[in-house]
Amino acid sequence: MRAVLVDPQPERAERVRGVLEGLGVTATVASDWDAVALEPPPDVVIVAADLAAQHPAPPGIPLPLPESVVRLALLPEGHGHTPEFLAAGFHGLLYEPVTSIEVARALALARALKQSTTDAAQERQERLQALRMLDTELLLLVELSPSWLPHGLARLQRLLAVPAIAVWEWQAESDSLRCIEQVGLSPAAITAAELASRRRGQLVLTEFTTASVQPTMIAQEASHVLARLALDDGQPVFQTIAFPFRESTRLQGCITFSFVRDRPYHPDDLPLYDAASALVRSALALARLRHETLTSQRLFTDVADQLSIGIIVCTTNGIVTFCNHQAQLLLGEPGIVPGQPFPPRWRMLLDLDWGELAKRPAGSSPQPLRARVRGAGGRWQALEGAVRVVELPDRWGRTWAPHFLLSLNDVTQTERYVLELELLHELTQMVAERRDLEAAFRLVAQRLHDTFGYAYVGLGVLSPDGQRLIGQTFYADGEIAFNEWQVSRGVTGRAIRENRSLLIPDVWHDPDYFPPSPEMVMQSEVVAVLRRDGVPIGVLNIESALGHQLDESDLRLAEQVAAHLELLMGQLELTERLARQAMTDPLTGLANRRALLYHLERLSRVPGKRAALLLIDFDGFKQLNDQYGHLVADAILQQAAERLTRSLRPHDLLARYGGDELAVLLEDVSEGDAREVAERLRRAIAAQPFTADDTPVTLTISLGIARFPEHGQTPDALLHAADTALYRAKAGGRNRVVMADIAEG
Repeated sequence: MRAVLVDPQPERAERVRGVLEGLGVTATVASDWDAVALEPPPDVVIVAADLAAQHPAPPGIPLPLPESVVRLALLPEGHGHTPEFLAAGFHGLLYEPVTSIEVARALALARALKQSTTDAAQERQERLQALRMLDTELLLLVELSPSWLPHGLARLQRLLAVPAIAVWEWQAESDSLRCIEQVGLSPAAITAAELASRRRGQLVLTEFTTASVQPTMIAQEASHVLARLALDDGQPVFQTIAFPFRESTRLQGCITFSFVRDRPYHPDDLPLYDAASALVRSALALARLRHETLTSQRLFTDVADQLSIGIIVCTTNGIVTFCNHQAQLLLGEPGIVPGQPFPPRWRMLLDLDWGELAKRPAGSSPQPLRARVRGAGGRWQALEGAVRVVELPDRWGRTWAPHFLLSLNDVTQTERYVLELELLHELTQMVAERRDLEAAFRLVAQRLHDTFGYAYVGLGVLSPDGQRLIGQTFYADGEIAFNEWQVSRGVTGRAIRENRSLLIPDVWHDPDYFPPSPEMVMQSEVVAVLRRDGVPIGVLNIESALGHQLDESDLRLAEQVAAHLELLMGQLELTERLARQAMTDPLTGLANRRALLYHLERLSRVPGKRAALLLIDFDGFKQLNDQYGHLVADAILQQAAERLTRSLRPHDLLARYGGDELAVLLEDVSEGDAREVAERLRRAIAAQPFTADDTPVTLTISLGIARFPEHGQTPDALLHAADTALYRAKAGGRNRVVMADIAEG
């Protein structure tokens, strides 16, 4: 990873570069903007705040950078909260002194941005859409052109950007494989492969296609490799993935996609190749079907019933003449019955205009079809296909007449795969950006309902005592409710107690189940456990309405979403912990100087705000330090901080300003109230000795008070007025309270 640090202060720049290099980052230091315009661009750009502020407001970088470059502003210690940098497009802020943990978090963000899959997922989705459009074109080519296969493979190669595609067919007489068509492979390599398959074609085909989900590495000694394959340009094939096609359940051949070393197979592209092979298989089957229907309508029926796509044939007046088994499965009820009219409900769902279709000539462009239907188990299915006008023979084969040929394919899993990727990617972005948990849950709940049809989604976080789940629920009507329940009841409670995710297909047969509300009738429930270091910290709960039965795919999705929510919760807790540490004094546990300055700065942004600042100094604390040592002095300072805290309101700010000097910020108080609080603090310290090595030690404090806005409207002015008043209190005999004069403000 590469970083550019733009900082006009050499010493500070070298310190930051040391931290970067300690984390394995190659860092370039520059005092101006020239280094930012490196080619290729760096992964991270860190800019000193004073240099960024020189750019026209809001502060920024006066050079164009790719969106993947992480921009960080480096602020001097005590600078306080600076939202203008974040508003100007910086991804984060680094404060001096820069620590390794803060830089490591920034680098993690850089890696998350570089590894973003937005473009890749979008490209896959576009290619899947293009494949669906090519399906209609290829099936039309089958009907109109004898050279449909080489044209179709060439289109697929360009669309998928794959080096080579081949279709292999088993030859029963010689028990060998023959390449019936290919694009991208060397003819000599094809010939060698065909010769190598003689007398072992079925063996090669069986072994080759068993690796259809993972790429087959091309190795000379592998038993399933025909021969060393190569491309037209001589490059050796590095990987091959194969998809079989069958006739009557017997392996009849396979479709292979081959890759070279510099263009390897990527597992995320598997749905693309699966869809492409299904397209070719359907076209091959339809080509055989087209040829065979010229002589036998019965053979048409036999072949069509072997297809993985639904086929329906109707006359132009709407009478069904054929419907294969797959079409019946896809459409379900009401059934498609040969000899009966095509059901009006399916005409409407598939958007079929029967009269307009009847005007089209045979061989005209097909009309695409798309519909969402409820299939078996009440689950939504996405169907895609086309309707074509074709000429088919009558039952005796003597006359030919126009018919409507409908082809339908179930693309539910492919569509679900893309939708799951989109959801998980959005969650990944929320983790990288440390978005709040409520926003993440709203996104998850809305997507799970709208996209996957879940009726109820709940997120519960385990209470600190481990006895309750506290969370929010999303209902099908869009309502979000907040609730809590005991871990001793329900399926969610059982999942927490057993520390395992649960799938309940039929909730009414589960003794632990209770409905989200009395009027809701549910079918199934999925509970995914959220964990921290293996220990449950919450649950993601999904329920489906009656008739929609959940299965393992729903459980898998819930567990993936839960894993992202776990990561987000961890990131938020880490961010909050680091923020607290950055604003906390490690010795006393009080707010530190940075926190005090932040709250003082905030005063000036609230119109009409009134407040008082008390500066506290311990009288004679140096002598105490010299007499007893630092450890004892620190212990007394801690005791004093606790005593002062007990004398203040919960919302008053007590901070360690530096050394033995403390500060109190009182908001919405009058001058008299401020004096009263200061006197109460003074008496609390002086009233009772502190203990040091079993020796009582008496301390007193002096206090200076400055009022906002009378004595100052900026942090520096207010601190100066309070410090001047404190000096007068010390000079006037100590152990007293002095209010600043207007002249001191």
